[in-house]
Amino acid sequence: MSPELPHASGAHARIQLRHGPVSIEVVSDDAPSLAWLAEFLAPAFQPGPPSRRAHHRAVFTVAPALHASLRRRLRAAPPRELEGFGYDGSFSRHAVVRDAQGLTWAHDRGNAVFLGVDDDARTVVVAARHAGDKPRVALMRVLRELAVSAQLRSGRLPVHASAFAHRGGAVLICGPKRAGKSSLLVHALACGGAFVSNDRLYVDVAGRPTATAMPTIVMLRDGTLRLFPSLRRDYERARYDRSRTLAECAPGVARPRPRAAPGFDRPGLSPAQFCDLLGAPMRGAAPVRALLFPRIDPRTGSLALRRLTAAGAQTRLARSLMKPSHPTRLSALFSPARRREIVPAGAERDACRRLASRVPAFECRLGPRAYETDLLAALRAELS
Repeated sequence: MSPELPHASGAHARIQLRHGPVSIEVVSDDAPSLAWLAEFLAPAFQPGPPSRRAHHRAVFTVAPALHASLRRRLRAAPPRELEGFGYDGSFSRHAVVRDAQGLTWAHDRGNAVFLGVDDDARTVVVAARHAGDKPRVALMRVLRELAVSAQLRSGRLPVHASAFAHRGGAVLICGPKRAGKSSLLVHALACGGAFVSNDRLYVDVAGRPTATAMPTIVMLRDGTLRLFPSLRRDYERARYDRSRTLAECAPGVARPRPRAAPGFDRPGLSPAQFCDLLGAPMRGAAPVRALLFPRIDPRTGSLALRRLTAAGAQTRLARSLMKPSHPTRLSALFSPARRREIVPAGAERDACRRLASRVPAFECRLGPRAYETDLLAALRAELS
């Protein structure tokens, strides 16, 4: 099923984006939101000419009447929920209602939109009550969830990692939250690396291991900003807004001061804003050159790399997977015919083993003077 826009007034903008094995056509009556979407997801999501061969079609519309009608229907319907967006360790849950055209409508309360998904998850309609920051973020998450499902079905390994490119290859900084990934990434970019990912990526281990970024909002915590005073100064001067393009955040353009997200110290940035702040180039994908597992260690004077065995790297890598559930399942809302394919634990272990055995891995101990050391030079010495 491929419904038209819920209302036909105005011109429709159209783009097509590809991420690894999946292509998604996006249609909207709000062209500025599509411009933001393309910028936020670049360069991991590559643009291409619209065609009939796209795997999915996302329709983004500002439709207050439709939004209000769905709210009324949801209040009158028997309670039912489906799991939607995948996070690290959990899925978001959404109240849903079915319509006569075969769409399952899920209420994304946090982003003030309704998501209409057909049975094959080939078409997703994002119906917003008004244009703005939250509906844009919802649209981005829809494309990201469709791409995540395609990556998992293709056997890619979901790694919780920051990453930078150096000498043609990607260095993955793997680990759980607050392990030091973001600070080490900022340091690597300051040393001359190219940005690949700030939080998660998918690694194809079928041939030469290759990492593809999954763009996410960049959160700069106060701990990271304290380590890099010039970054703090530039960040506070720039006043970026994650739900606006760089052009929409240009000096002299009126915009509200962004508020901090719950649980974080500072407002988030888009990847493009983060790289603009640091003057860093961007790469969407690259062959994996090395794995780093940071560990904050006050006993280490500066920055120290210790080579890990393949078995040791495999164990740490298995603890660094970005998984919404155990065993890993696909989103119920965004899976074809609601089939929640399960990624076998054995397949994940084998993918971790193959990656750890094919690329060098290091524990990266971070002492009080860690960011006075040239990380890229230290890596070159170990990899030569």
